[in-house]
Amino acid sequence: MKTDFNGKIIRILGKIFPVVLACVAAAVFAACGAQNGPEPAGIAPAAASAETAAAAPAKTTEVSTPSLTPGIIRASNAGATSDSESSEFESEEFGLPNIYFFILDEYSSFDMMKKYYDYDNKELDDFLNDKGFNVIRESYSTDNQTEHSICDTLNLSYISRHYSDSKCYKAIANAKLYKALSDLGYTQLQYSTSTKPFKSIVSLDSRAGRKAFESIIIEKSKNNNSGGIVPAETSALLNGEPAGAELKGSSATLTKWGFYTSQYIRSTKEYKRAAQRGHADKILSIFDYFEDPYNYPVTKPRVIYCYMTAAHVPFTFDQYGGIIRSSDSRNWRDKDVYLNQYKFISKHLMATVSTIIANDPDSIIIIMSDHGIRYHADCAKKMKFVITDKDSLRIMNAVYIKGRKYDDMQGLSAINTLRYILRLYGLDYPPIKDPVNSGSPDCLRGIIPRSRHR
Repeated sequence: MKTDFNGKIIRILGKIFPVVLACVAAAVFAACGAQNGPEPAGIAPAAASAETAAAAPAKTTEVSTPSLTPGIIRASNAGATSDSESSEFESEEFGLPNIYFFILDEYSSFDMMKKYYDYDNKELDDFLNDKGFNVIRESYSTDNQTEHSICDTLNLSYISRHYSDSKCYKAIANAKLYKALSDLGYTQLQYSTSTKPFKSIVSLDSRAGRKAFESIIIEKSKNNNSGGIVPAETSALLNGEPAGAELKGSSATLTKWGFYTSQYIRSTKEYKRAAQRGHADKILSIFDYFEDPYNYPVTKPRVIYCYMTAAHVPFTFDQYGGIIRSSDSRNWRDKDVYLNQYKFISKHLMATVSTIIANDPDSIIIIMSDHGIRYHADCAKKMKFVITDKDSLRIMNAVYIKGRKYDDMQGLSAINTLRYILRLYGLDYPPIKDPVNSGSPDCLRGIIPRSRHR
């Protein structure tokens, strides 16, 4: 009996023990889960660990960026071509703002205008600062010849030192900046007084925005049974006057910016008789485009390059936009000739910048000269001074980046300014040594030999 009873006890314990063991194991597992966080349903711990390890991203080298960089640091991906790849460049915060890149030929820096022309361009300086520009002091180009300066700047490096002019233009056609911005996903266009520096860039349709606006207005007029008559408030725009001109009175009255409207200038007998009329028309047309709010905004991120022989010969305008005598088109002896055209361009820059920021405030605007005022053989005859080689490299350099200020941009050369901007996108373009501003007594040797002055 006792043996049978013991056997029954053993059999009962044999059935109960696995159940108890399972309950204890479940309690222990639940306690561990409470400490480490819940596991996703249906995934065993071991399987989850393996999957997490497999999905872990590979380590990338962080790109050196400015301390105030608003964008997210990303690895460089210069070969990206598809939409999915190019989106890797884009910072969630920085995005792909439209870029307006103005290159002004022989437009002098503020300090050089004070030094050689005794002119303080404080109005433009203050205006740009108030608008949120980073006005870069003591900035340099690499050369005082356009093709060499632009070649180096757009290729983000000092490469043109021993290049011929034709080799410079070939290098410009395949510039590194073009590729970097194309890989980011930008459409690149140009609108210039001379397409020679930008032969590889498609010219924009300067009437596209106006045409779209006109078609909408005319369609609305038809729908309103007005016989296609355009409303009076739009007549000035459709007649060719930029809406940003904001006339105070008649067309012969100065705009609030201090210049005559393009429509009025083109109507004058001086304009119609001028030998430099074609050059004048190109400059006026460019300003008409950028000062017309109906050319904004655009649906796709784009870069517009605008090269202007603005303060460069042939001199064409007085300070208000009036056409000067053709005999003064290359007059370097009278300093007022260059100075007055410089003033006219400065006023238009304020109107242009104001229009862009009002209609595209999150954009990037680069205003940069290819070189400063240069020595000309006949300057010294009346002006009693010779512009030094190094001073001829001092450039206007002002950058608007969504209205944000970057203190560490001060002193950047033209090349390092563009490299700085590319770093905001997370691209690997560290600053490079500036041979012009190195302090070496022979820093200009081989860069701008006097034989190339013209």
